[in-house]
Order: sequence, then structure tokens, then C-alpha cells
Amino acid sequence: MFDVKNLEAFDKLDSSLIPEGLISEIRSLAKKEQGLTLQVIELIAQIDQKKLFYRLGFPSLYDFVTQDLGYEAASAMRRIQAARLLQDLPDMKEKIESKKLSLSVVSQAQSYFRKKDLPAEQKREILKTLENKSSRQAELELVKLDPLVQIPAKGKQRAISSEFTEHKFVLDAQTQRKLEELKLWMSHQNSELSTAKLIQILIDQEHKRNLKQKEPKQNKPPAKEPPFESKFPTSDAEVGKQSRFISVQIKRTVWDRDQGCCQYRNPINQQKCGSRYQVQFDHNVRFRDGGLSNEENLRLLCAQHNRLRN
Repeated sequence: MFDVKNLEAFDKLDSSLIPEGLISEIRSLAKKEQGLTLQVIELIAQIDQKKLFYRLGFPSLYDFVTQDLGYEAASAMRRIQAARLLQDLPDMKEKIESKKLSLSVVSQAQSYFRKKDLPAEQKREILKTLENKSSRQAELELVKLDPLVQIPAKGKQRAISSEFTEHKFVLDAQTQRKLEELKLWMSHQNSELSTAKLIQILIDQEHKRNLKQKEPKQNKPPAKEPPFESKFPTSDAEVGKQSRFISVQIKRTVWDRDQGCCQYRNPINQQKCGSRYQVQFDHNVRFRDGGLSNEENLRLLCAQHNRLRN
């Protein structure tokens, strides 16, 4: 146990026992590290402004910072939020450099600003109130401005084991009422139906419905020959010559082949995007250049990489 005598002995320690060289070195390195962090944030801001992460094959800036730069999730988000705040308020660089605003506080402030449509001057006033405050103190200041500020816009999730993930999200009153009604209607099947179990049931139902839609129909009778005057193409060659029309069968084949993922690859390091968000069908050889709408000339691209190509 650390008693008073030990404390007195500690106070009387000779200062010569403190390795000044070691202390000076770590202070110097810490200062350099802080300067490098700010440089990283400024470069992230440039990459974000020019959307270079798309060209590198990543579906988002977050994926680039975590996968390519190797930052873990929380560190990546702090740097991204700071980079985006500096794009709007470059004069805040001095506040970060002088440690008046920590990265955690800057990240909290930027999350708040994203939910509001505030002029730059008002943002500066809010940031001034957050100077030299801890994350918890900054959180309380933002709550004073808007009690609902802590409601996550997109929800949060974290893995708690290899089998389970914890989800946090907020429902409005109308959705909550509907949720309770659903639990009531299904109570005859399960009298103690939890919200988590209900969500699992609904996800399973929707998943099965989507799988069924994508399954090729069995014992489908052969398609009848279209009438001579039909406006729809009758072959892949005609598809390419007449319109952008892509048959359901070709879409299904391309989707299965590409596993529902964006196929964009960075031409230098072959980094594949792989995003499943807003996936679209794209012609390898552009339609305007004579490319056909067949499975050999089609691939999946996310909306961002499709726009990048065009």
C-alpha cells in the first residue's frame, strides 16, 4: 500500500535521477507527431476535395483511410471529420495546431454541423465555446444548443463477438408505434417477441423474397417469337444496334457473375472497389461507341465509379 511515508520519500527524490535526455526526446517527438497529424489531415482534405479515392478503387474516403492508410475506425473518422471541417473553415488549423481544439472535439463539432445548415460565422462561434474542452464537456455544450444532437443519423454498430453485432439507432414516434403494432399482431406466434427477434424475422422474409426474385424460373415455357413489328430486340446483336435494353436474363447472369459488387479496379495497383451501394450496369465498350448490351460487354459499377468513367 502506498502510505504517507512512501509519498514523502517520493517527494525527496533527487531530480538528477530523472533522465532529461529521454524526456526531451519524447517531448520533441510528440510535437513532431502532432505536426505530422495535421499534415495528414490536410492531405486527406485534398484527396476528399478531388475525390481521388474513387480513382484509387475505393468506394468511400473512409474505406481509403482505413484500408489503404491503415487507420482504425475511430482514428479514421476523427481525421476525416477534421479534414472536412478545415475545408469549410481553414482558419481552424491554428486552433488544432495549438491544441485549443482536439481532434475528438473537432470530430464532434463536425458531426453536429453536418446535421445543421449553419453559416461559417456561427460555426466559428460554436467552436470558440468548445476550445480547451474535453470530449465530454464538448458533448454537453452541443447538447445545450440542441438536445437531439446526439441522435445518430445513420445508426452505429460494433462487433461484440464473432457471432453477434450490436446495433444502435433511433426511431421516430410513428415508426415506433408501427413497431409495437407489429409485435402485437405477431404475439399469437410468440408472446415474448423482442424487437431484435422481430427485426431478424423481417430481414429473413425480405432476404428470401429477394432471393426468390433472382432465381431463374424452372420449367419456363419457351419464349414465343415476337411479332415482326415488335419494338423489342430479338438478339444480343440487335440489342447493341437498336437500344440500351438489357434483358432480365442477361442482367441476372451479369449480377451473379459479378456477385452484386462494383468491378472497378485501379489501373495501377488493381485495387477493386467491391461496393454494393447503388450498383449499376455499365458497358465495357461504351454504347455510343458500338458496344453491345450482352453479358460479355456488361459489368457492374457503383454509381460513383460509373460517373467517374463518364
